[in-house]
Amino acid sequence: MKRKAASIVFVLAAIAATLSAAPNASGKYANFPEKPITYIITASAGGGLDIGARILAPFLQEELGKKAIVTVTNVVGGANWIGWTQMFNAKPDGYTISNIHTPQVYSYLNKSLKNKSTLQSFNLLCNLVTDTCLIAVRADDKRFGNINDLPAFVNYIKANPKFEFLAALTSKGSADELVMLDLNEMAGIKNITGVNHSKGIAEAKAAFLGGHVDLYYGKVGDTLSMYKDGKAKVIAVMGYKRSRFMPNIPTAIEQGYRIVNGSSRGVVAQPAMDPELKQLLVSAIKRVQDNPAYIKAMDDAGYEIDYMEGKDYEDYMKEMEAIIIKYADLLGYN
Repeated sequence: MKRKAASIVFVLAAIAATLSAAPNASGKYANFPEKPITYIITASAGGGLDIGARILAPFLQEELGKKAIVTVTNVVGGANWIGWTQMFNAKPDGYTISNIHTPQVYSYLNKSLKNKSTLQSFNLLCNLVTDTCLIAVRADDKRFGNINDLPAFVNYIKANPKFEFLAALTSKGSADELVMLDLNEMAGIKNITGVNHSKGIAEAKAAFLGGHVDLYYGKVGDTLSMYKDGKAKVIAVMGYKRSRFMPNIPTAIEQGYRIVNGSSRGVVAQPAMDPELKQLLVSAIKRVQDNPAYIKAMDDAGYEIDYMEGKDYEDYMKEMEAIIIKYADLLGYN
């Protein structure tokens, strides 16, 4: 789904009317921040990562108080690693943070890239958003007229073993592809083949709606307009819980398949950061998550808030990494 950059305007206007000053920090970081904080976004301006960061930044400023300034800086190239390397090389003083997003960050597992980074190279502060994966069929596809849940979907696919079902995917190694691989393995499906679309989401949706492929493996945000227009019938969402944007669609877990994946977007810093400073930043970001104006801005922009921190976030990131490792051969990473 196309992100609404106009929501940023709403955010800026809402801050003055709705946000209150942050409580003062104490201890050795009582005066933090004393200079602008650089928030590196490893993507171009105007994209999903960028807009989400620019919604967060002014709210975070208010929570940090002391006339804090959070500057979003776009650093592109190197499949995100130019920006991440810039963050790694900065002092762990709280003045340089960055985004992290799955599954792209796990490209360090691709042996051909000879990247020495690992998940431990990042200091995980918190997750902000997860655009959960889903499986959909066209609402007007008579073959799936009576298929309304994941078990029925699996049974139908397996009952037609001589037919190769083509599934629209956004790119090689995407969360969408990982969901397809997971379901194929868990259900013993051998006749679903993914079709990667080099031009991304728009091309994948066009292929799906145009009948060039049979199935759509995408994400809630990208599918929402097709779902609301009655053009896509969503079979399952791949989250721990149902999507607030599609509350009537059960998760794969509810339907007997433990498949969890999506495009998660969080905030990271350098591993050497003082835990006390880390907690100061995490606490400020967490307070933002409860602000009604922030929640509305995120909803309006189509972002599903999925806040995680600490062990919960670490465990989630390790679980997503394990999926990549599991399918490394199929992804061409070995």
